[in-house]
Amino acid sequence: MYLLNRTEYILHIEKLTNDELYFKANRPIAGLAVKEKINLMFDYRNIVISFTVEIKNIDLNPEHFIGNIPEVLYKNLERSYSRVTVPADIQVEFAFVEDRYFLPFPEVAHLESEEGDDPAPNQDTKPVNESMAQMGSWIKGYADGYKLVFFKDAKPQTQEEQLVAETGKVLFIPSTQDQYPQFEKDPKKILITKELFKAHMERIGVNAAQFDKTTAQFIKNKQNNGMLSDAWVPLVFCRYVIGYIHIWIQTEGRPLFDYTMIETLYQFMKSLIRALKKSGYFEACRLKDKFMKVNALDISASGLCFAFPRVPISAFLQQNTKISIKLITAKRTINIGAKIVRQYNEKRLDFFGCRFLDITPEDMRFLFEYIYGKPIMDAEASLLFGQV
Repeated sequence: MYLLNRTEYILHIEKLTNDELYFKANRPIAGLAVKEKINLMFDYRNIVISFTVEIKNIDLNPEHFIGNIPEVLYKNLERSYSRVTVPADIQVEFAFVEDRYFLPFPEVAHLESEEGDDPAPNQDTKPVNESMAQMGSWIKGYADGYKLVFFKDAKPQTQEEQLVAETGKVLFIPSTQDQYPQFEKDPKKILITKELFKAHMERIGVNAAQFDKTTAQFIKNKQNNGMLSDAWVPLVFCRYVIGYIHIWIQTEGRPLFDYTMIETLYQFMKSLIRALKKSGYFEACRLKDKFMKVNALDISASGLCFAFPRVPISAFLQQNTKISIKLITAKRTINIGAKIVRQYNEKRLDFFGCRFLDITPEDMRFLFEYIYGKPIMDAEASLLFGQV
């Protein structure tokens, strides 16, 4: 069976070779094209089998066409309803549920900690100047000096700046008299480890065999500059590193930085991020409630798959991301909450499979009839239900 534009076609296999299937339909199928992929299904002893074929040739008689032998057959797929090609008269759009930002700052590709999340809007937030003053007053009790830098004014240049910008983590040197530190207890995973430091060295062209020597020289340079204890703490907002604060100790006999102090400073940085957000610092780069048209490939009453160009915004479409889907037809517009459950890419396109999370009973009945061409309780709809 092949479903297209709410029409059900029954196909018979007239002939098969090692790599081709010869199909005959019970009626002409309008709109078929060579290289088009179509989704077919059949019932085998009450088990629904589905598969995809690519059309290789179309006979002059529109009831006949040739497809490739499918690589796999899917038995009882975990879908609530069968997927079909999206009807030509349905327009599909999506929007992010949460605020998304496109900022002119370095972006961290993989951030393990929770620190890159959008700061909680319900927490009490001080004005920016007050937040910075409080942080500066606290730092003076622990450090000889500090410097706050925003990458909007200057891009990462030094090795330390590049490290915090790449990782979104703290570069922490408790004592320049020790080797590069390793911390067994870092519950929030906010520190740059030796492994991350080594990965950075490899990216900038340092030979792996020279890693220990290069690291030792990195620490030695700090000693030569009079640094006894040193830390570079990034300002992270929505996976963007917007800047950092550098603190240091140069006075002999003064207590060196420890993990507890760094963790507290990180909390101050989070407070500063909340203050900046409340002040509107990021507002010009915020994307919210903006629906974007996509190329939907297939759809069922429980989900759909769409393609989207590989542009910066697609980086936010990760697995488990919740989005809003809008299905626009001539008769009704349906708004549905959805979640991305799978993704893959081909050439310059990214593909996303979505599962519908909430849809009203009325919209479900309308959608079912619109894409399958029969009422949801139709007795002949058995191939459309169950684990297909």
